[in-house]
Amino acid sequence: MYAAHLDGYIYRYYADQLNARYNQMALKHHIDSVSIAYRDNKSGMSNIQFAQEAFAFIAAHPRCYIRVGDFEHFFDNLQHSYLKRQIKKVLQMESLPEDWYKVLRSVTHYTYVERMAVAPFYDKRSKCYFKSARDYRKFRREHQDFFTINRKGVGVPQGTALSGILANIYMLDIDDRIQKLVQDYGGMYRRYSDDTIIIIPIDADAAADIRKIDKEICKWIGDACLSEQEEKTKRYLYRDGMLYDALTSDAKRTIDYLGFTFDGREVKVRQKCIYKFERKANTAIHHAEAIKRAYNLEQLPFKSSILPYYFSKGHKPGKRTAQSNFLNYLDRVKGEYLEGDIICKPKQQVAHLNRKIRRSYNRVK
Repeated sequence: MYAAHLDGYIYRYYADQLNARYNQMALKHHIDSVSIAYRDNKSGMSNIQFAQEAFAFIAAHPRCYIRVGDFEHFFDNLQHSYLKRQIKKVLQMESLPEDWYKVLRSVTHYTYVERMAVAPFYDKRSKCYFKSARDYRKFRREHQDFFTINRKGVGVPQGTALSGILANIYMLDIDDRIQKLVQDYGGMYRRYSDDTIIIIPIDADAAADIRKIDKEICKWIGDACLSEQEEKTKRYLYRDGMLYDALTSDAKRTIDYLGFTFDGREVKVRQKCIYKFERKANTAIHHAEAIKRAYNLEQLPFKSSILPYYFSKGHKPGKRTAQSNFLNYLDRVKGEYLEGDIICKPKQQVAHLNRKIRRSYNRVK
């Protein structure tokens, strides 16, 4: 669900104001470190640092209880009445001014159209569906059944400039409650949009507290009209440098968090990310090969696009490009784990993959 360009600018303007107010509120409630997604005051921070912080906290304690949660259809289930109350709390207003009311109404009672419905009207030359606003209005009058208005009282589109900050504001009270509870046990709580991780140091007699914590968290989430995906909500015990299922206590487990996996000793880049990179690289190379055959070209086309993106040094030793790609990302991951006891060697994971991609490229160039 994409906003029109003009709407996008308006949403960005109001999102910046909400972010400034939310940052003040987060500091006041001591949850600035809890909410780590869609923030404008954490420049230079990414999922690399956030995941490394959580894994390092686990490794720093002999025994931990770890709870990794995932909300079910998070943006689709944000209740409008609850969201409105939270926004008024952040803005410190009894009622919303007319401009705020209209902007928030547009992002909650949004209208959308399926892409396939407008696909026949797409103009490849101008790269747009309609030549003017008049053409669009005419299309809408003649095809009203193509358009759907969200009247369910829940849900915001995920892709607008306002969506992220609205989600953080919605979670303000829940984050505050969970943070206070976790801090009482000397633990850590982090929420990256709809992904949460709670880490609590424990001793041998803390089983009752763990059940209490889990029960409280589920209740607070339910109070906000949200629920977690049970199949994605995992509970672990960490002891002696290993992770175990908190229910069975005998099966070794691996945490999957923010694109990384952690087995208690070693961090790895999630294998799905590596497969995705391989698929994109091979798709680009095979597309260029098809163009080369179709037009009987002597050289492989699109080299300037393929080489900088899929080879960290542009496939030319000593010549590094400035373009960021997955391999540069792995370099940043490696840098975060140079110090400390946790091991992460992402380049070893993709060494074989990189050789495969280079062979594929050398075969067709």
